[in-house]
Amino acid sequence: MKWHYILIIVIFISPSFLEGFGSFKDPTVVVNVLIKDKAHFLPYFFHYLQKLDYDKSRMGIWMKVDKSNDNSEAIVKEWVDSAQKEYSFIDVVFGEAEHESQKDVQWTEERFNYFIKLREESLSIAKSRWADYAFFVDADVLLVNNQTLRELVSQNKVVVAPKLDSLGMYSNYWSGMQSNYYYRRTDEYKPILERKNKGCHQVILVNSCFLVDLTSRQTDYLTFTPKKLNGYTGPVDDMITFAISAFWNDVPIYVLNENIYGFVPVPLDDGQSLEDELMQLEALKLEVTGC
Repeated sequence: MKWHYILIIVIFISPSFLEGFGSFKDPTVVVNVLIKDKAHFLPYFFHYLQKLDYDKSRMGIWMKVDKSNDNSEAIVKEWVDSAQKEYSFIDVVFGEAEHESQKDVQWTEERFNYFIKLREESLSIAKSRWADYAFFVDADVLLVNNQTLRELVSQNKVVVAPKLDSLGMYSNYWSGMQSNYYYRRTDEYKPILERKNKGCHQVILVNSCFLVDLTSRQTDYLTFTPKKLNGYTGPVDDMITFAISAFWNDVPIYVLNENIYGFVPVPLDDGQSLEDELMQLEALKLEVTGC
């Protein structure tokens, strides 16, 4: 008599294993922040930065803090002490401002050159850290939507910014540029601003808050430095230069306006002071409360 044996193997797979299968870690991000005389904004800036729904172990922060006329440095040091262990790293460089010694809010060529150098340095820092993304955020931007960074990453764009609100028609993008490289209002601007046309829109320039995908080879052509652009005869301006470096190398720039992401103050005009910016902050706080 022959016996036939049948071997039955039962494998029990836990639900947690199935849920985790195929999942990925958040891409690594280096947040770049330049700070001077922003003590009035910093507590709110850090509050919303820390609230972002993103794995902090996958985030690093690089900050350059110039010698300030207020207590910006003390606020930064206190925040770093409290948040240091949450992030992959927090690097802070404290130093003297090379371009100004007084409460200077005017954008002179000297000041632009100084910020160009810092922008370029911050981009290099992100690349040297082998980050997937560089996230540039000005210290007076209030990212009230904690999904902002995650939504920007999900767009899969080389350069993308969240559309920021202000107390007027100002925002952090240009929909057009004149032949002399300065701002040009277009018919596309207002529908994007008012979110009547929602989506991810190609624009010519973004500023104040934007994400750069460093895994794209196209980012090798991006620069904030006018001297690195052969044939460029435009103004000495970090963000205009960045926009032209993208445009000339077929790197599209986008602004996302699907949701309310945050707020930014209107740039100060000649003759205005930091006290005027403080008044804007008080008004912005009322706008944030209404979100």
